[in-house]
Amino acid sequence: MKALIARYSVLVMAGCATFTASSHAHEFIIKPASMHAKAGDKIPFSVLSTHVFMSGEELLSAKSVEVLLLEGNKSVDLPLKENNILQTLDGTATVQTKGTAMIAGHLVEPIETVTSQETGKAQRAKFEKFSKVLIVVDTSDKTYEKVLGHRLEILPVSNPTAARIGDELSFKILFDGKPLQAYVYATYDGFSRYYNTYAYATESREGVARVKITHPGAWMIRVEKRLAVAEKDYDLHVIKAVLVFPVE
Repeated sequence: MKALIARYSVLVMAGCATFTASSHAHEFIIKPASMHAKAGDKIPFSVLSTHVFMSGEELLSAKSVEVLLLEGNKSVDLPLKENNILQTLDGTATVQTKGTAMIAGHLVEPIETVTSQETGKAQRAKFEKFSKVLIVVDTSDKTYEKVLGHRLEILPVSNPTAARIGDELSFKILFDGKPLQAYVYATYDGFSRYYNTYAYATESREGVARVKITHPGAWMIRVEKRLAVAEKDYDLHVIKAVLVFPVE
């Protein structure tokens, strides 16, 4: 499938509207106030659950989300506070080391009954979501290559923070550490205020997806994997991953 560059908008129905309305279909995004900083800076950030990129739409429970600041081989747990006005979880990360810092998050939502629009059948579904954001601290380094071991993970092949308009970037899509063929969607902050609307759509081949950068700002790459399972409490496991990075 050739990549589709949206001159207007790419409405991603396959990935987000296969089920009847479900709060768990929201994307799980970490959005910092700034994606460039100096060592010692405190960076406010928000955890978003939303169909609109990138603003809060549904307030998550702070107890359900784990967020870490990763610098080199060090990791720090980041506390979160519920913001009822903006419908976000808010926190602050203090970056200490020059290079590319990473904020990573994990969310497991309560089991929910969903109805497939394809079959009309109800299923008990577990939604698990991963999110990463890259922050350049003084200067970028190769932290973007770091594999966190998320079950579903988006891994840049080259430094995405060095991208310029017109560049085509490659991303490895890993599931259980192995290349995954999947539909991959990308957009940038402010592209559209419509639900589930992306600027770019493509398909990974041999686990590699290619995305052309068309605009400056905060970009997000999104992928999803669904698994039919035979667990006691659920029979569908939906796993999502998001990567956010800056483009100048």
